[in-house]
This record gives sequence, structure tokens and C-alpha cells, in this order.
Amino acid sequence: MYMATRVIRTCDCCTLKFQAVDRSSMYNVTGENAPRNPRRLLCTECLYHQGQDVEQQLKRYKDHEPKLLEARDAAAAYAVRAEKRVAESREKVASALRTREHVLAKLREVEDIHTMRPDGTCTCGIKMNCRTANVLFDRRLQPLLRRVPRSL
Repeated sequence: MYMATRVIRTCDCCTLKFQAVDRSSMYNVTGENAPRNPRRLLCTECLYHQGQDVEQQLKRYKDHEPKLLEARDAAAAYAVRAEKRVAESREKVASALRTREHVLAKLREVEDIHTMRPDGTCTCGIKMNCRTANVLFDRRLQPLLRRVPRSL
């Protein structure tokens, strides 16, 4: 037994999206034997418009105008909100990058103060095992610190 699935279609009359039942998924038939629907795809609001004369079509167009204007305004408002979210996201990324560069520059300054000498002592004056120097020489931190130029 096959179940009909709901799909999003575009109305051939008003060009707005609507939810419809895809009855082709109910049949396990493909090719020439597959059921076809030669009629136009219409939403429930436009379904009663079929076969109308010119005056009725004009009335339909006038009836559709507010609905289309409302959809246009909603789409424009959505676009404005999306652009605002993009701008906010870009600013957050830029702020995070600025903070990262600032932290790396400060770590570079600390590294300049705490450098291990060949004899095992630190430039800060601690004779052995300077904890700060040990942290700075972490294998994950060193590639980042090498990218930051030394302060003059």
C-alpha cells in the first residue's frame, strides 16, 4: 500500500505556493502507465476560476491583486530581515577575528618576556621550569604565535 505525500506546488493562476497531495506516489507505476493529471495546478482559492469569461477573469485579477501585493510585501520584509541577519553575522565574525588577533598579540608579548634559553632558564629570571614558558611552547599554540609579528 502506498501513501500519498504532501508536496509544495506553485499555482498556475496566482503563482503562489500551496500544499498539495502528490497522488503519483500512491502508485508503483512508471513510464506510459503512470497516472497523469493534464489539468493545471491550482490552489484552493483559484480552483473556482476555471472556465470564466473575460469579465470574470478581470474580476479574478482584481481579487488576486491584494493577495499578490501582500505576498510581495512579506517577501520584501523577509529579505530585509535576512540582510540584517547577514550583516549581524558578519560583524560577529569580524569581532571574533579582531579579538583573536588581539589575544595572539598579547600572547606574543608574553612569549617575548618568557623565552627558554638553551641552558633551561627563562628570560623572566626563573632558573628552571618556568610555567608560563611551558604553556607558551604548546605545540598547538606555536603555529599561531609564529603568524603574529614581534612587537618593536
